[in-house]
Amino acid sequence: MQRINDAKENLRVESDVAKGRFSMETSSRGTAVKVPYSMLIQWSEEDAVYVVTLPEFDGAHTHGETYEKAARQGRLLIESFIMWRPQDGEALPEPNKFDVGISA
Repeated sequence: MQRINDAKENLRVESDVAKGRFSMETSSRGTAVKVPYSMLIQWSEEDAVYVVTLPEFDGAHTHGETYEKAARQGRLLIESFIMWRPQDGEALPEPNKFDVGISA
């Protein structure tokens, strides 16, 4: 039953994304969350879309016709993994950290 409810919620979120109502600062459930995972967005000449790779999630991919749509799709996929992994009894991966070396 939970998966059916999650699927319905994901459809609502996809509709909101299509209408430009998806905030990068909130989750699909409307609560503020920080998503510390990486997204690599690259243009694919072959497919004529921006391809998103999620390194921490086994290199999962999604895409979008524009950079902004690709970023939204990446964010949705990350949020989906955050929801699905615990439901499937899997741990979330450690986020990659950006280390800025400061020299004096």
